[in-house]
Amino acid sequence: MFDGSGLEFTYSNGTWSSGQQINIKNQAAVESVSCPTTTFCVAVDTGGYEFTYSGGTWSSGQGIDTSGNPDSVSCPTTTFCVAIDNGGYEFTYSNGTWSSGQQIDTSYQGLSSVSCPTTTFCVAVDGSGLEFTYSGSTWSSGQQININHDGEVESVSCPTTTFCVAVGSGGYEFTYSGSTWSSGQQIDSYRFHNYRNIQLGADSVSCPTTTFCAAVFTNGYEFTYSGISWSSGQQIDSYSFHNNPNSLNSISCPTTTFCIASDNNGYQFTYGNG
Repeated sequence: MFDGSGLEFTYSNGTWSSGQQINIKNQAAVESVSCPTTTFCVAVDTGGYEFTYSGGTWSSGQGIDTSGNPDSVSCPTTTFCVAIDNGGYEFTYSNGTWSSGQQIDTSYQGLSSVSCPTTTFCVAVDGSGLEFTYSGSTWSSGQQININHDGEVESVSCPTTTFCVAVGSGGYEFTYSGSTWSSGQQIDSYRFHNYRNIQLGADSVSCPTTTFCAAVFTNGYEFTYSGISWSSGQQIDSYSFHNNPNSLNSISCPTTTFCIASDNNGYQFTYGNG
């Protein structure tokens, strides 16, 4: 887990480390991290740098992106990763080296999230409601999945090549089932609205399997998916329109019985065995 100043915190056997500064060069905010194993991770920051964790230490940082700010990275293995940025570019890591970048999204709304369950399948989503699929060598031209609803698609998670869940700022979720996307389901119909130009909705989703997902929302609620339906929601983080909201912004579930969610005030919430 990372904070806005570039500190990383490691969770092990129920306790958190005190924090380690990994991006000393540019002091940019670390936006995303992906760890396919306990001994390998890749993180990207808003300065266009990537940091690799291997064998207990972090690299000093390598500049991979000069076109925009990296928003998300996904590594299904220790030898393959895909990072995407808010300029619509994707960057591929293969056997130790990064590609120079390819623009796959020209909507100028910015790619927001990517998920790669394998080295030959990835899904990326953007702020205009488009999704882009990687087939091992090429990216699709983009498909509009958020057609009838306002708001960006903020996050996507694909545990397999035939199942993905995407969530957006309008409070909707979209499910991919092998070839097509669902038309969208509003998980919580009454908590999502604009108030003083604050858009409430889903910030992050994580699906370790096709029968379990967890999503967190800016108003402090979390929702779980059983493979058939979504729960009614549970508020795990305080939220106030009038004060600075904690705003849940990230969740990661390596298994169906363990998740960690975090908010923008430095708090973390642990889900275990229901």
